[in-house]
Amino acid sequence: MAADHVAALLPELGEARMRAGLLRLARSSAR
Repeated sequence: MAADHVAALLPELGEARMRAGLLRLARSSAR
């Protein structure tokens, strides 16, 4: 099933999203 493939990709996607969110927060709070 494709669910296994998605489950394998989830940690990577979550980390990339978290990093982008943290970068955005840092930029907005730096101003």
